[in-house]
Amino acid sequence: MTRNRPGPRRRRQLHKDREKLRQLMARAEKENAQAASSANTTSPAQDSAPDADKNASTVNLGGHGIRPRAKCKHRHLPDRHYYQRSDSMDLRYLAFQRRINHQVDDKVAEASAVLGTQDRRNMCLLSHLSRKVDRQLEQTRRELGYMRQAVKRGHGMLALFEEENDKLRSRLQSMEDLVDRLEIDRKRRRRHEERMRCAVSMTEEELFALP
Repeated sequence: MTRNRPGPRRRRQLHKDREKLRQLMARAEKENAQAASSANTTSPAQDSAPDADKNASTVNLGGHGIRPRAKCKHRHLPDRHYYQRSDSMDLRYLAFQRRINHQVDDKVAEASAVLGTQDRRNMCLLSHLSRKVDRQLEQTRRELGYMRQAVKRGHGMLALFEEENDKLRSRLQSMEDLVDRLEIDRKRRRRHEERMRCAVSMTEEELFALP
């Protein structure tokens, strides 16, 4: 598994640490060389060899012994492993596309299921309303037929009423004519009675004087 490349600050810190370690190692080697040269001048070579080995194993820097720092164990990977490669990006894009397509398919399936449920519900409601409208239409047609029959019967009754009205009017007219004739006869009889009354009250001379 590849590691992430350290950042610039971390790289600078590591570079400074390596530089300090290199300086310390160079100073220790210099001091070891000086100690070895001084030992060679004061004592034989066989006595100075163990001292040089001892000084090499334990470096004395400013009166303090230090151990060489262990080498970093992380792998120094080339740059092609630090940065994303085109083929890995393609694979990631394909995986991302598959996930997106899967989620889109799931959402489409859920939406289609919801729409199917609503469609079935709407179809049931539509069929119920259609049956209700058909029943109301049939009832309206029956009521309209009844009204037409009633109107026809009403027209028949109206014609009958008009005929009876005409008969009554004719009878009324005949009765009015009869009343007029009776009134004329009554007036005529009255005038005749007045004349008879006048004639009774007249004398014989007046009667003979009449035309």
